[in-house]
Amino acid sequence: MNTQLLNGTWEFKSMDSNDWIPAKIPGTVYQNLLDAGLIEDPFYRENEIDAMEIPKKDYDYRRSFQLDPKLQGMERLILFCDGIDTLADIEINGTQVLHCDNMHRRWEADITKLVTGGENEIIVHVTSPCTYAEMMKKRHPDMDLEGHLFQAHMQIRKAAYMFGWDWVPALPDMGIWKSIGIQGFQTGRIRNFKVDQKHGFERVTLTCTMENEFFEENRASIQGNGTDDEAAGLAADAKKTAGKEIRCRISVEDPDGTILCTEENAEGKAEFIIENPKLWWCRGYGEQPLYQVTCEIYSDGQCIDRKVKRIGLRTLELCQDQDRWGTSFYFRINGVEVFAKGADYIPEDSLLGRYSAERSKKLLDSCLKANFNMIRIWGGGVYPADEFLDYCDEKGLMIWQDFMFANLVTIWHGEEKENMTAEIVEQTRRFREHPCIALLCGNNETELMIWDDMNPKYKEMYIQQYEKDMKELVHREAPDIFYWPSSPSSKGSMWDVENENYGDSHDWRVWHGELPFTHYRSTYPRFNSEFGLQSFPCMKTIETFTLPEDRNIFSYVMENHQKSKNGNRVINSYISQYFKFPKDFRALVYLSQMIQMEGIRYGVEHWRRNRNDRRCMGTLFWQVNDCWQVASWASIDCFGRWKGLQYGAKRFYEPVLVSAMEEGTTVELHISNEMLTSTEGILRYQLFHVEKGLIQEKEIPCKVRRLHSERIVRLEFEEILKTRQDMREYYLAYSYTSEGNIVGEGTVLFVPAKHFEFRKPAIRCEKVDDCTWKLTTDEFAKFVEVDFGEDILLSDNYFDLVPGQEKYLTMERAVDAAPQCYCLYDSILRA
Repeated sequence: MNTQLLNGTWEFKSMDSNDWIPAKIPGTVYQNLLDAGLIEDPFYRENEIDAMEIPKKDYDYRRSFQLDPKLQGMERLILFCDGIDTLADIEINGTQVLHCDNMHRRWEADITKLVTGGENEIIVHVTSPCTYAEMMKKRHPDMDLEGHLFQAHMQIRKAAYMFGWDWVPALPDMGIWKSIGIQGFQTGRIRNFKVDQKHGFERVTLTCTMENEFFEENRASIQGNGTDDEAAGLAADAKKTAGKEIRCRISVEDPDGTILCTEENAEGKAEFIIENPKLWWCRGYGEQPLYQVTCEIYSDGQCIDRKVKRIGLRTLELCQDQDRWGTSFYFRINGVEVFAKGADYIPEDSLLGRYSAERSKKLLDSCLKANFNMIRIWGGGVYPADEFLDYCDEKGLMIWQDFMFANLVTIWHGEEKENMTAEIVEQTRRFREHPCIALLCGNNETELMIWDDMNPKYKEMYIQQYEKDMKELVHREAPDIFYWPSSPSSKGSMWDVENENYGDSHDWRVWHGELPFTHYRSTYPRFNSEFGLQSFPCMKTIETFTLPEDRNIFSYVMENHQKSKNGNRVINSYISQYFKFPKDFRALVYLSQMIQMEGIRYGVEHWRRNRNDRRCMGTLFWQVNDCWQVASWASIDCFGRWKGLQYGAKRFYEPVLVSAMEEGTTVELHISNEMLTSTEGILRYQLFHVEKGLIQEKEIPCKVRRLHSERIVRLEFEEILKTRQDMREYYLAYSYTSEGNIVGEGTVLFVPAKHFEFRKPAIRCEKVDDCTWKLTTDEFAKFVEVDFGEDILLSDNYFDLVPGQEKYLTMERAVDAAPQCYCLYDSILRA
């Protein structure tokens, strides 16, 4: 097999223009117009409003090419399109070869008889998704739910977020968003192959099965006509096919590159036994060794096609056992129960042309540095690229993978069903050998959106699609991967979807319901796959889309970069519950991130304290990333800058967590251990008074067994905190040290921070070496932000600092500037 990519420089134009413009492919209309200087950045100030007219037009893309000499004379020439967004007709030398109507599929066409050895032309006619969606809405008016935010995306197999969501503008792009090219084959090709694992005691049996396609002129000799005699003939060790000997070779290499076993035959199936296998583990529980399986077809001793997959040997189950609360919901890998720690992932950019493997790896590295072991790829975006999946395999980052259906009921019959079925099969086959895939989920929030007054036929269609047909498809193609119909879901079929005692939960009573985040401690979800609080992006990011006069949250520009209804008001409301009024815009941005960090910490620590008996076994907060400059729930903004929440996640997702549960004058200190070994060390607590200093101190030796959470001590300060003023002047600091290292630390206030009597701290920064600084303080400093003036990742940030403490910070590279420190005290408006 040989490949000729047609990526690179093309031309494009709108259908109402005669002017062809250079375009880079892979690329999309918005990105191509930006590159040509024909539109302003749609994310700057309010430019998106003007940009909304662009996808209402149709566009043509074209280029000429000469066939690569290596492809000339081959039996089959296949045009492939890895991704077309979304509606397009493709012509080769004036003949239509493809009609595309699904951006989530790979498209192919046989063009053997259409290309010449000379100049060839390919044209891609791209149709507006907006006009198509409007036409389909008129065809199905009873699906146009009154007041529903998401309407147009119900009718088209396109990333739903492009039509707008509560964190992104409505800019439905279009174009050739993935690679396009020509593949040449002789005799046949490998269409697909799968590797099934069966685990036994200290051994794994691999069954490798190839699905090969042989071309028409060879098919009679190779595939027969289905009679018993011919079926028996296919099992022979070798075939003479149109004068050619056809053999299949399957081999397995261990993680060190040593070939463990090889088998050749004609039928393309082999079974191997791996003794003493090196098992694959998710992040934090072990290593990620990857075996390589190679499948090849040989014709007369020459390799005509080859495919390679890397696999991890592991068992990964979703366990749902009845218990006294309801039914558990947790993942078990290689027999070990895992507490899932992570967040929800959305598309990395509103403009798909700006995607890159390097950008994705940087984001995934940020997840890993914050101790994630799982991400949930949300169902309103796009499926992850192969490189994304490979990197998660290498790093042990599990994926909860939604199929790309979000908040919608689709037409599940006829051509629509056929189209979506092809998508589901293709993607399931792509996912099934990746050890990082923990679960395949039918959709995001569709079950939750099935209202009582909806047409009953759509309820029936939902159950048929997500609870029957898709479940069967996944089981057929990937029987070892668990399928879950919807997120959230309890028992399915719209049964009490938000019942936290079953299935997974999306708890939006905090934020959308505007309950205080202390509500989290009254909840015990079996697996919390969505919850969150908003904040503004980092100041450097805000500066990229605003003018100085825009930097007021009630300005038109700031409101336009907030897509959640009443979002800025709700951010202010949460700030006012816990903090004093900010002194300026910079302080407001800082406080929004601190309230977000505190709220999510408050919930996650509570749920980790309740991991025993598998009551709470996973937290995936909404959301880890942004796709443009916006106020949102993200912990990392669109430029990769860590907000306070991401630093907070690094702390509250540590394998060993020390946390406090305060109520009135009582404080309980807990240790939650997610390691495969016990943890042993010293728990220390100190009670301070803002004026008198250290009042009480104690060290407690403790040991917590593996995969367990335990209360270490219950402290009562009733005799000290006698008055309301006492509550405002005392605070508790605590830390846990093991093997000489501080594993975790924190502080407790007995009143909301806005009522505490903070004093102005003098924070001292002392350089230890090029990449290490030591920080100390004379007064309690809460939420210390350390800024070197550059985008640089620190070992910690937005932390609490108490008198007598030495805080060491490391950074990924040396910088010339000295750090500038900012803390909660600095953000307060004073007369």
